[in-house]
Amino acid sequence: MIRIEIGNMPSLLGSIVRSALETQEDFVIVDMSKTGSAKAFDTVDVVIVAGDRAKLGSIPIAALVREDPPSFVAIAADGNSASIFRVTAEDTRIDAASDLLSVVRRAALGRRAIH
Repeated sequence: MIRIEIGNMPSLLGSIVRSALETQEDFVIVDMSKTGSAKAFDTVDVVIVAGDRAKLGSIPIAALVREDPPSFVAIAADGNSASIFRVTAEDTRIDAASDLLSVVRRAALGRRAIH
C-alpha cells in the first residue's frame, strides 16, 4: 500500500486529486486532520501539495528530516504538470563554527560550481 497525504492546495484541485487517488486499490489517503500533522508525516510515503506553496503554507521540516522521508509531488496551479521531490537527509555533527562552514559547503556540492 502507498500511503498518501494530500497537503495544502485549492479545494477544487484537492477534490480532483482525491477523486483520482481513491480509484486505486494500492493507495491509502492519510487524513492529517485526524492523525495530527507530526504523526501523519511519520506514516506517509508521498505528500501531494500545490506547487504555489507561498500562498498555501509550507511543508513542516520534521517531514524532511526523518530517517525515511516521504517523496513530495507539487502540482502546478493549472493542474497540467507536477514536480517530484525526493529528499535525502544526511546527519552531521557540528562542534564548532568551522564544522558548520563545512556542512554548508557539502550541502552546496552539485548545485553549482564552487570556486
